[in-house]
Amino acid sequence: RPPRAEPDTPSMEVTGRLLFVGVVTCYLLARVFSGDAAAVEIVVYGATAAFGLEFILASWGELWRGSPREG
Repeated sequence: RPPRAEPDTPSMEVTGRLLFVGVVTCYLLARVFSGDAAAVEIVVYGATAAFGLEFILASWGELWRGSPREG
């Protein structure tokens, strides 16, 4: 049985995840600060953006450490 193929760029997984969360968070913050959102939207978008910012801050160091699979 041949060995299972693993992604050759595990660090790109982290980068892609951070970029995606960053783009979505920026969009949500833009909606909140534009003034076009209703009160309920501001609460929901604000809470979601807060989780996105927390995720980015918590995961930022992972970009520089690299993946444990890289050795």
